[in-house]
Amino acid sequence: MNHIILIENGTEKEVSQILGLKVEWLGENSTLKVYMPYEIHASTIQLGNNSLVEIYQNSLIRNLFCRCAADNSKIIFGKRFIMEGGQIILARGQKNQSVVIGDNCLFASQLFIATSDGHAIFDKNGSVINNVGGHIEIGNHCWLGHGVSILKNGGIASDTIVAESAVVSKKFNCSNCVLAGVPAKIIKTDINWDIKSPEMCQREYMQKIKGQKND
Repeated sequence: MNHIILIENGTEKEVSQILGLKVEWLGENSTLKVYMPYEIHASTIQLGNNSLVEIYQNSLIRNLFCRCAADNSKIIFGKRFIMEGGQIILARGQKNQSVVIGDNCLFASQLFIATSDGHAIFDKNGSVINNVGGHIEIGNHCWLGHGVSILKNGGIASDTIVAESAVVSKKFNCSNCVLAGVPAKIIKTDINWDIKSPEMCQREYMQKIKGQKND
C-alpha cells in the first residue's frame, strides 16, 4: 500500500493528493511525505517499490520531474529548498539508491541529477564496464546554476556554488568553493553566497564597514 503524508506542526495526516504535484505509483509500499508550509507547481513525482520521498518545510519547487523508481530508495529535499525545474532520476532496475539534499539549497532550471547510468555498457567480450551507481549527497546551502548535472556517485559539500552547465561526476569534499567545467573542478575557494542580490549585499557590507568606523 502506498501513502501520501502531509505533516503540519509534527502531526501527520494521510491525504490523497498534494496541490501542484502529480504523484504516480510505479510499485508498492512507498511513501511521499511533505512538510507544511510548502509551495509546489507543475511537478511530478514517481515512486517505485519500498521508496521514500520527503520534502521538508518552506520549500518552493517548480517544474520538477522526480523518478524515484529504484527499489528501496529515497530522495530527501531539505528545509527551505528552492528549485526552478529539472529532473532527478533513480532508475528502475537499480536498488538502494539515494539523493539527499541539505537545507537552504537553491537550484536553477534544467538541472539533471541521476544516481546511475540506467543502461549497461559492455566491452567487446560482453563484460559490463560502467559501475553501478548509488548515493548522491548535496550539502547545506548549495547553489546550482542553470543546466548543472550531478551524475552517479557525485556529491558536493556545504556552501558550494556549481557554475552553469557544469557536470559533477565525483564527490567534492571541499566546502566554500566554486565548481565549474566538464567534468567539474574547483576553480575558486574561500567563498560563500547569499540569495540576496549583489547590490543589496554590497550596501549591507558598506553599512557594516561605516558602522565599524563610527564605533
